[in-house]
Amino acid sequence: MSVFPSQNAFKIDPRTLFILNVLFCITMFIVSSEMANHLCFTIAFLLMVTVKMYKKAFAFAASYLAIVFLNYFFLMYPFGNAKLLFSLLFYLFSKFIPIVMIASILVNTIKTSEMITAIEKMKLPKGIMLAIIVAFRFVPTIQSEMAFSKESMHLRGIGISFKNILRYPVRTVEYSLIPLLFRSLKISEELTATALTRGVEHDVKRSAYFDVEFKKFDGAILTVALMASIFVFLVDRAVWVL
Repeated sequence: MSVFPSQNAFKIDPRTLFILNVLFCITMFIVSSEMANHLCFTIAFLLMVTVKMYKKAFAFAASYLAIVFLNYFFLMYPFGNAKLLFSLLFYLFSKFIPIVMIASILVNTIKTSEMITAIEKMKLPKGIMLAIIVAFRFVPTIQSEMAFSKESMHLRGIGISFKNILRYPVRTVEYSLIPLLFRSLKISEELTATALTRGVEHDVKRSAYFDVEFKKFDGAILTVALMASIFVFLVDRAVWVL
């Protein structure tokens, strides 16, 4: 039973974002062509613009274009052994960016109640469902903890900057990562307890505040993404045959 139906025609179903992330992972790590990276990035960018995440969309676009440019730059000019290392790193980063973009849409536009309802409709095992819910809430929580840690370090005159990382690498890592690791353990326990308190692992079907369902918009997104994945896969196989 759903109390509030979705009023946004362009609201993306959480299951659509899950399927897209899996499809992107399979496509980009099976297909070696950079065309797969560019197509997946284009789809993720358009989805971000559709859900009005303009700042993040253009920030990811700038990062992606910079990485692609640096990759070509290192391939064109002789840099010795460092050439292959940096080229490989930039190539891997370009593959991860579209996946991170879809995950960012999921975290920033989907409420926890919607996520729980969508996962329950997927009929996943309770253990997997609980892990996904905790991970979903962990990301924004740890982001706020990182902001608090950064502010605390700044008050002590140990700001996290490129200059300080070069001057005091050990101290910067120690003061930033160690508190974050301890907080991560505590946060994961609290989030798990919260999910269990809400009865996530209970077998009885629960009512939902939000109406989570596949719409024509979700079908169009998955159709375009699937056709693009098949296209780049066939092109990549044809190139290998030739």
